[in-house]
Amino acid sequence: MDDDEKPLTVSREDLYELTWSKPMSSLAKDFGISDVALAKRCKRLGIPVPGRGYWARVDAGQTPHRPKLPEREPQWADQEALTVAPAIGAYSATILSSEEAQETLKTAVPESVPARIGALAIVPTATIIDVLAPVKRTATRAKHPRRSELTFERGEKTGPIVALDVTTEALDRALLLADTVLRAAHALGWDFDDSLALRKKQGLPAQEEKSETGSARDDNKEAEPYNGRLLVEGEQVALRIEERFRYEPVEPTAAQLARERREYGYHAPRKVAIATGALRLVRLDTCRTWGEPDRRSWYDRKGKRVEDQISEILLGFYELALSVKERREKDEREAREREAAECRRKEWEAIQDANEKLIEQLERDVGAWHRARYIRRYIQAARRQVGTRKLPARFRDETVNFLDWADGYVNQLDPLHEAERTGEFEEGSSYHFQNDLDRMKKAFGRLLGGDWPDAWKVSEDYTPKPRKGYCYAEKSVFEIEVERTKDDESDA
Repeated sequence: MDDDEKPLTVSREDLYELTWSKPMSSLAKDFGISDVALAKRCKRLGIPVPGRGYWARVDAGQTPHRPKLPEREPQWADQEALTVAPAIGAYSATILSSEEAQETLKTAVPESVPARIGALAIVPTATIIDVLAPVKRTATRAKHPRRSELTFERGEKTGPIVALDVTTEALDRALLLADTVLRAAHALGWDFDDSLALRKKQGLPAQEEKSETGSARDDNKEAEPYNGRLLVEGEQVALRIEERFRYEPVEPTAAQLARERREYGYHAPRKVAIATGALRLVRLDTCRTWGEPDRRSWYDRKGKRVEDQISEILLGFYELALSVKERREKDEREAREREAAECRRKEWEAIQDANEKLIEQLERDVGAWHRARYIRRYIQAARRQVGTRKLPARFRDETVNFLDWADGYVNQLDPLHEAERTGEFEEGSSYHFQNDLDRMKKAFGRLLGGDWPDAWKVSEDYTPKPRKGYCYAEKSVFEIEVERTKDDESDA
């Protein structure tokens, strides 16, 4: 991952300076979070933020008061006051404000997806009886009071459902909201189906998919329905409808306090969640490569409910699809680059291996040629020394001229000589525990004169002197006369 794609972490002091450098809405957009979430984080860290009208006074040329960052005891969270994913490109898709979204829809290029979203005639669903099949399955799963009135066509009882987390009081409204969103998405050609089925439509190989909670989906649980996703412009987008809760303090009972003192790990409840009836629709980026799925929400506000933000929600889905497409294309491009690099590496290794074999053969030939030259020079020097006389040597049961035998050996050894190699000079099999390194050491030792006491010496009978103290040692090949005398004595 490149440096500009890693999560961004700022300290408390840095966040204070950034907060007073630009409006909260612009800074939140840079971070890829909402201005409400950024304001909450600043309040939790004790960071003062600009008040209403501050930036208008700055634009007017004034210098309004800027409070200093309050000092406090160092805390562990001060150095990591805020950690967010990069807000540019494939790793985060921001949500436009309501005004920005409406402006985008109005000024969109004709025939573009934002223009088609802006031209949609969105009609809210009136009754649970008229909802689409995925919403019917969701109502049945959530045990809606009117679930017995729902009718299914052939094959509609099985399939994905809409992810809901609401109370019974808000269930009917959440189901109608889900049906309105799915109908609007269907009008744009966005299918709602299982993630694996959508991968087939995308032309992607089947693989383990992550659920909205970040865990792998278990297809073995046939009784458990799975949450569906939208296929937005060729990319999967997960959604979820939740009810908002508020937390109020509550005094634990005496029994709960006694249990808290008695049991390790038990904490008596000191706040209770109360359903507000307000809904929010959450867009989940399940394609993130790290951490939990990225959440972006549209929720009930004063004077504008979620049902009135369908166009903005669809535009947010489209923005996420573009972000996922950019990320996927980048991942595919990097995968192709890695594959090409791997192919180049293997090709380079194959070339190196082939060259290594040729080099080994060349060194083998050069070594044989060098050894032949080395021995041939000795043979020539020996012939000049002995002249026309022969140098008899024992070869099996007969006597040969040692220099003539040496010529035959060198001719087969020399790669530049036309003599055919018959194999008679190759080293035979040995039953001794001797590896190639030992044989090489002995060969080098012989060529460098390490065995010079056993070498032939020019003398009158050409025979080396017998070695003292080695009565069982192998005889020299030049001990012709001595061996013949012993044969004669045995015959006698």
